[in-house]
Amino acid sequence: MKRRQVWFLLLALAGGALIAAGGFGLTAESQKTISGFCIGIGAAAAVLGVGWFADSLLVSAAETEEVRRIKQIEVNDERNVRIREKAGAKTAKYMNYVLDSFIIVLGVMGAAPYLILTAAGLIAVELILFVYFSNYYSKKM
Repeated sequence: MKRRQVWFLLLALAGGALIAAGGFGLTAESQKTISGFCIGIGAAAAVLGVGWFADSLLVSAAETEEVRRIKQIEVNDERNVRIREKAGAKTAKYMNYVLDSFIIVLGVMGAAPYLILTAAGLIAVELILFVYFSNYYSKKM
């Protein structure tokens, strides 16, 4: 068994131990929060450990390296970079409309003024960030 596989099994076992400790060991009412925390972290660790262990058994190291190389090419591909940039710009544009609508709805509903000012402040922060990054990238490129 490879060293990585041993670590994955240990992670799964530690997750199981945390689930058992949270479910059966910490049963007092005053320890309810800690019990829930142990169960949650234990479940995540157990699932990740078992999943990574199964993945290490099914996928060879050469295949993993080939997938990593192809992924690196895809991430740095110029077309994909431009697609991500356009998608980010459109998302920001439409989120402005959503935030504007949100502020108008809050105003019509008679919400607290500090809530409306906070939401309007977010739009102002976005405008400042837009100006900053526009200047930054115009100098960099």
